[in-house]
Amino acid sequence: MKQSNLSSLQIINKFNNFKNQCKEFYDYIINYKKDTNDDMIIKPIFWFFQFESGSEYFIPGDCNEYIEYFSNELNKDPNNGFAFYRRGYGKMKLKDYKGALEDYHHAFENYPNKESIYIDRTLLFYCMGNQLKAFEDLNMAIKINQKNPVPYFNRGNIKINNKDFKGAIDDFTLITKMDKIPWWIYQVYNNKAISNYYLGNSIEAIQDLTMALKNASVNQSKLIYRNRAYIKAMLGDYTGVIKDFDLMDEKDWDIILFQKGIAKYKLGKIKGACKDWSKAGELGYNQAYEYIKKYCQK
Repeated sequence: MKQSNLSSLQIINKFNNFKNQCKEFYDYIINYKKDTNDDMIIKPIFWFFQFESGSEYFIPGDCNEYIEYFSNELNKDPNNGFAFYRRGYGKMKLKDYKGALEDYHHAFENYPNKESIYIDRTLLFYCMGNQLKAFEDLNMAIKINQKNPVPYFNRGNIKINNKDFKGAIDDFTLITKMDKIPWWIYQVYNNKAISNYYLGNSIEAIQDLTMALKNASVNQSKLIYRNRAYIKAMLGDYTGVIKDFDLMDEKDWDIILFQKGIAKYKLGKIKGACKDWSKAGELGYNQAYEYIKKYCQK
């Protein structure tokens, strides 16, 4: 199978699809929890970017057809390490973890690019609930090639999932100091910012998100603006919150309208807040109507 000519974004979309196959692994929404009776709290739902792959190959179409293709290749050549490697990935996507593990084992025996196998097998071990093995594979990949940012990024994300925010920052910082910066560096700064936030370093978090925005496209920036708005809310910078929500340019996102209404209310802009809540309610965010009854009927 020849190397894909698809763009990096299309390659990453492959992993977005895989995330749905392993929900507990790719739980990339962190909910902010705080016991309070204050209605006017903007509760953030932080978005952080998850794992990169060690492979530059795209899985087209149906996974079963993909697996069948490489099975046929193995019938022709039982020592085809690349075929084992790619079939193992296909099996992992279908949650055939035992079959995937067996294929990766054979791939190690016959495929020279051990670094890529270690990186991709990390996903398998994590989905199987074996974090120790996942860390071991990432450390082996780093030992093979210390200049590859992917295993550092993936290791940092596993640390986030385990609330080792200091360790995650260390890994993300190593990537930002590399001679060759990956095109997805905005993801690194975004995740570093979330780690800083949970350590109480809100100013550093905003600085990281600002760096992320400098390296992100318009579409990539939307969720980063959202993250920065949430941190500004925690700092009481409601003018900054409204500005970042507006920069998202998502006029029909109900929860953003609702939260922007809270920011306006905090600034004493009652009419503007009620207008945003009304629009959010029209879009299906029912909690907005509770706020209208409580704060807009006076």
